[in-house]
Amino acid sequence: MRNDLNFTWNAPRVEPAPFNLPLAVMCGLLMGLTHIPFGASLLTVIPLAGLLFASAREATPRLAARAAFFGWLAFWAVHLFWLPQSFAPNFGIAVWFLMPFVWVIEAGFNAALTWVVYRVTGKPLPFLMAMVGALVLLEWARGLGPLAFPWGNFGYALIGTPLAQVASLGGVYLGSLIVLIAASSIAAVFFYEWRWLPVAGVIIVSSLAYGLTRAAPPAPTRQAWLMQGDIDSFRRFVGTNKSDLEIFTGLLKGVPKDAVVVLPEAALNIEVVANLEPPLPAALRFPSVPKLLAGVADSRQGARLNAVAAVTNSRLLGTTDKTFLVPFGEYFPLRREAGAVYDFVFRILNLGNLQSADPSRQQRILELGGERFGAFVCYDSIFPSLPRSLVSRGAQVLVEPTNDGWFGGGAGNFQHFAMDKMRAIETGRYLLRVANTGITASIDPNGHVIEELPLNVSRALLARYAPLETVTPYVLLGDWALWLAGAICVAAMLLARSRANW
Repeated sequence: MRNDLNFTWNAPRVEPAPFNLPLAVMCGLLMGLTHIPFGASLLTVIPLAGLLFASAREATPRLAARAAFFGWLAFWAVHLFWLPQSFAPNFGIAVWFLMPFVWVIEAGFNAALTWVVYRVTGKPLPFLMAMVGALVLLEWARGLGPLAFPWGNFGYALIGTPLAQVASLGGVYLGSLIVLIAASSIAAVFFYEWRWLPVAGVIIVSSLAYGLTRAAPPAPTRQAWLMQGDIDSFRRFVGTNKSDLEIFTGLLKGVPKDAVVVLPEAALNIEVVANLEPPLPAALRFPSVPKLLAGVADSRQGARLNAVAAVTNSRLLGTTDKTFLVPFGEYFPLRREAGAVYDFVFRILNLGNLQSADPSRQQRILELGGERFGAFVCYDSIFPSLPRSLVSRGAQVLVEPTNDGWFGGGAGNFQHFAMDKMRAIETGRYLLRVANTGITASIDPNGHVIEELPLNVSRALLARYAPLETVTPYVLLGDWALWLAGAICVAAMLLARSRANW
């Protein structure tokens, strides 16, 4: 069997195989079953390699895109199965017909990218090389615009392993590059190219060595009282019950005097979030609490305006808004122009007359008790840029009030939790996470959980943390891994046009 470089790099594509499409679908299913939150997340590299191989060996761009579409559709259907599963109990069977469109749209992006890269490269090995950078850039692009949904990034597959520590150098996108380099190297073997494996091996071993030798974070010196109310999310959505305040007041029993008290997203409804002025609404009057960070919401006129308020002895110190609004949950594109369509869907889901929240939000550092807290709300945490910005502006501790009760205790809860671990590693900060139904936890700067509460219990957690000043290379340099991903794409495309051995 010939194995010279000219043969491997410029090898013509093989004829279509009847098992290629089933191979792509099977690999997509296995990717979904191994990706977070499952313990075998790192094994997702193997089926990912199989899906890349299935696309690379097709004879035309259309066939490659077809294999990619059905393979990625299988992945997204498994990875995001919690979407309809979680919301159907509250919103009815119609959710099972609406939510899967997200799977189709995401798979369509992957298929379109495959078609473009295949068309430009024209050969299996340049295609595999270019897809490494292209898929990372697609992960980044999914986080742009009002419909941003950066879920399922492959860098999260490293969570739970020492390899995840590379996020402190280049963020989750650097982790995605490592996963994709490993997968493409495995796929290249089936085109008789073995020399990529040592390169991937060196990258993985170096990353592993960095993760294993990274210094332990400073020991916790402060305490926080994280209150998990376990309140029904749908009931709160359609109308706040006065008993909510009673639940949180009851959870204050036993709170240490020096602890900062943190309430989850939308724990308290107040009259106006954006323009709070003393005297405070009764919901925010906790005279016995010297340090309070409360997730608050204004639900007037059907729009959900979530924020975090810093309060001391019933005196408001400041607020910071939720920055990234959930598409079709808090922000409805073209709400006025497509009002009839929205009203029809809302009637089916029994949601009433929902309105789109104002997408222009203000982010501030909250100072409380001599400490600087970088607070972000729920959906904000899946955007690496926001916690990084808060730390670069001086935040010593990260705080995330969230409400994952919509997820129903399934995979969505644990996927979101894994993303928060990555945010702690990226920024080198302790992260205090308080969720309405869970998972409430304290995470150290290396992404390790210090304390956590189980799901669906009404309880307070005494969490430990430390305010820190040092910053990671990722905070200083940002998403430089995206530039590397772009360079890999360009190099692969240039090499695809050259017949020179290298």
